[in-house]
Amino acid sequence: LEVSAVIGHRSTEAAMVSSVIYEYGNVVMLAPGSSSRRLTRNGFERVFRTLPSEEELGAALADYAESRDLREIMVVYENSPYGRATANAFEARAEV
Repeated sequence: LEVSAVIGHRSTEAAMVSSVIYEYGNVVMLAPGSSSRRLTRNGFERVFRTLPSEEELGAALADYAESRDLREIMVVYENSPYGRATANAFEARAEV
């Protein structure tokens, strides 16, 4: 049995560890559950994220809030690397 592609790994950490194996094993990896730029920072040719990064998502949410002229916003986030990064990106863009 020859594997040519993998879709999976809900965890960014699991995806990052396994991405090395897939890259050097000549297997395409699609990571639909990972939004972290850390997954694609190695410049691998066979590893792909399908979600925007936390930074991109947070900035887009802030831009949307501004386009709707929303001025008073309370940020509630999940206390995880994903939640904190998204909230931080939102706050950074909203302060501009």
